[in-house]
Amino acid sequence: MSTIKPYQDVETRRQYRNLTSTQQKNISEMKEGVVVNTLIKESNLTNMYDSLIIPDRVKYQDYVLREEPQKPKSLKALLFTTTAVFGGLAAAMTAIAGAAKHRTKLPAWKTLPEVPKNIAINNEPHFVTYLMIQDPNTKTILGALGVFLLSAIGLVGKNFVDGVKDIWVRKKEADIQKDLQEKLIAVETRSFAGKMQIQRNMLSEKAHELDDILQENNLSRKNLAFRQFLNFGKTDKNTAKSSESNDFKTLAMTGLTTAVITGLGYLAFKNVQKTAQYYKNYEKEMLAKIQNLIAGAKISSEDLEYIKKLFVSLRVPSGYIRETFSKISKTEDGIDLKKFSENLIKEVEQISQKGAEAIAGSPGNKPSYYSHTNDDRAHLYNMIVNWENPLLKILFAGMTTVTSVGYAGTKIVEAIKSVEVTRENAKTELELQNRLVNVELKNFETKKRSVIEPLIDEFRIQAQNGKDKNELKVRAENILYEIKNGPPFVYS
Repeated sequence: MSTIKPYQDVETRRQYRNLTSTQQKNISEMKEGVVVNTLIKESNLTNMYDSLIIPDRVKYQDYVLREEPQKPKSLKALLFTTTAVFGGLAAAMTAIAGAAKHRTKLPAWKTLPEVPKNIAINNEPHFVTYLMIQDPNTKTILGALGVFLLSAIGLVGKNFVDGVKDIWVRKKEADIQKDLQEKLIAVETRSFAGKMQIQRNMLSEKAHELDDILQENNLSRKNLAFRQFLNFGKTDKNTAKSSESNDFKTLAMTGLTTAVITGLGYLAFKNVQKTAQYYKNYEKEMLAKIQNLIAGAKISSEDLEYIKKLFVSLRVPSGYIRETFSKISKTEDGIDLKKFSENLIKEVEQISQKGAEAIAGSPGNKPSYYSHTNDDRAHLYNMIVNWENPLLKILFAGMTTVTSVGYAGTKIVEAIKSVEVTRENAKTELELQNRLVNVELKNFETKKRSVIEPLIDEFRIQAQNGKDKNELKVRAENILYEIKNGPPFVYS
C-alpha cells in the first residue's frame, strides 16, 4: 500500500467536497491509496540501468535548494514601533492642550455644546420592571407578571419553531446528500473505468508500434516533434511571441484605462465646477433679493426673519451682515437693528444648535429616562393596566397573532429555501462532476503520453542506430511496463 497526502489527485478533491464533516475529518488526517492493476518487477540496479532509458548526466545542482545565510535579528522595528507609539501619544496630548486653549478663548456660541445624558429603556421586561419600582401598585405588578409570562411562552414557542425547522432541514439535507453520494458512485466508476481503458488502449497501441520498429517496418521520425516539444525546440519562440503580445496588450489596456480615468476625472471636475457655479448664481440671486428688500421704506419683522434664515443658510460673513443692516433706516416694529445683527452674526458663526428637549433631553449632569419599544408585550401591559378598554384587548390579540404567524411563516420559508438551495447545489455538483470526468480522462491520457512518447522517440533513435535487438526488446518491455505501472497512477 502506498500512502499519499490528501487533495493531491482530482478524484480525492472531488469526493472531499461531497463528504460529511466526520468523513472530511477522517480523510484530511491520512489518505491511503492502493495502486490497482500493478505488477512489481524484480530487478537489480545494473539490469535496470541497462534496460531503462536513463540519461547519462543530471544537473543535480539545479535542484539543490540553497539556503541563504540568516541575518542577525535587528531591534530597528521594535525601536521604531515604540517611538511611533509615544510620538502618537505626544501628538494626541498636544491636540488636547490646543483644544483646551481655544475653549477658554472662544465665545460661548462658538464652542461645542453639552451632550445630554439619556437612558433608553427599549426592552419591555426592563420597562415594566422600571414601572414596578417607580409606581408599585396592583396594576403595574399584574402587568409586569403578564409580560414575564408572555416572554416565557414566546421563548418556548420560538425555540420549538426553530427546533422543528432545524430538524426538518437537517433530515432533508441528509437525504439529498445520500442521493448525491449514490449518484457520484456512477461518476467515479466512469472515471476509473475510463482510466483503465486508456491504459489498455495505450498498451495495445504502443505494443504494435514497438513491434513495427523492431521489425524495421516503421523507422520514421514522425514522433520526434513531440520530443522537440518537450525539449522546448519550437515553443520558446512561440512563448516569446505570446509573452510580447501579452505585454503589448497589458500596456494597451493600461493606457486605455488611464485615458478613461483621466476623462472621467475631468468630467467629474467640470460637473463640480458647474455645481459650484449654480450655487454661486443662486446665492447672488438671493442676496440681490435682500438688497431690493432693504431698499424699501420700512422693514417688517417678517422680513427680518426671512433675512435671518437666508443669512444663516448661506453662512454670510459677519462684515456683509453689518453692512447690510447699516443700510436699513428703520423697521415697522422698532426693532434694534444693531442688536439684531449681532445676534444674527452669533447664530451664523455658531457651529451647533440645541436639540429638542423632548427627544434629546435637557443639558446637564442629570440623566433623562425615556422608552421607545416595538414589542407585542407592550400591548399586553397596556391591556392589563387598562382592562376595561376592549380595543386594547383586540389590539393585543391582533398584534400577537400577526407576530406569531409571521415568525412561523418566516421560518417555514427559510427552511424550504435552505432545502431547495441544498438540492439545487447537489444537482449542480453532480452535473459538474459528470462534465469533469471527460476533462479528467483527457488530463490523465495527456500526462501518460507525456511520459511515454519521449521513451518511444528514444527507442526509435536507438533502433535506427543499430542497437542490439535483444536490448531493444528489453527496453520495449520496460516501456510497456511504464505504461501499465508508471505515473499518473489509478487509485481506488
